[in-house]
Amino acid sequence: MDRIVSVRIPVDDLERLRLIAEVNSKPVGEIIRIAVGKEIEQQMQAPEFRKKAHKLLKKNNELLGKLLTK
Repeated sequence: MDRIVSVRIPVDDLERLRLIAEVNSKPVGEIIRIAVGKEIEQQMQAPEFRKKAHKLLKKNNELLGKLLTK
């Protein structure tokens, strides 16, 4: 299910984004979705991201464990 989100971007970036969309005959929203998808894939494969994510998971599991044992 798709969701609608608002994102603030600088005017210069928006103008360039509109030009990119027009050149590629695609809606601005599609260009944004493509870019977000690529960023997610890149982050998921990055060793540093994975390391930080595992650290966060461990911390949250510990905190939830403490919360549930009280």
